[in-house]
Amino acid sequence: MVSNTGLRLLVVHDHRDTLEMLHYNAETAGFNCRATWDAQQAKRTATRFKPHAAIIDANLQMQDATVASTLRTTASRPFRQTWFDGKTDAEVRTLVANPPKELLENPEHAKQLQALAQRMRQQPSGFELAEQLLQQHSTLHVTIISGALKKSEQARFRQLKLKHGKRVHMNSAYNVLGKNEFFQRLARKLAERR
Repeated sequence: MVSNTGLRLLVVHDHRDTLEMLHYNAETAGFNCRATWDAQQAKRTATRFKPHAAIIDANLQMQDATVASTLRTTASRPFRQTWFDGKTDAEVRTLVANPPKELLENPEHAKQLQALAQRMRQQPSGFELAEQLLQQHSTLHVTIISGALKKSEQARFRQLKLKHGKRVHMNSAYNVLGKNEFFQRLARKLAERR
């Protein structure tokens, strides 16, 4: 769909169905929208696309498929064949997160597993991604969405709000997903600020 508002929106969510629904609703409301489930891709996209606003999942994680494809392209063949061939993406992620003792006994396998686990930890959370994008793009407005925020996440949101003021908002996933009015209100607010 072609944007009729001239507004650019970046959507970052680690659940594909949710990402597709957000993307569809944004385009239906007239946004020129880019969507990704990967924080690193989101940063690259924001640099080129220069969005006016972003919607970011508070609980952003590296996708099972990304973990599995990274392992399959970077790990040695014997390591992959012994531990990961024939496993689903979710099973691969589980093995990486909770490796069996036997896997860690092989120093080379343990080293490769540690490198992948490090890459998984480098995936910024939704709050960290929001902070990075807000610092890099001085006019960007960010809405962080979550099903239910833990107390630690509420504290992180308050810190972002104190630092970036009216450029940061929080909304429930239900309000953003189920109602196209959210995108229409967002378009009106952004248009008023232009």
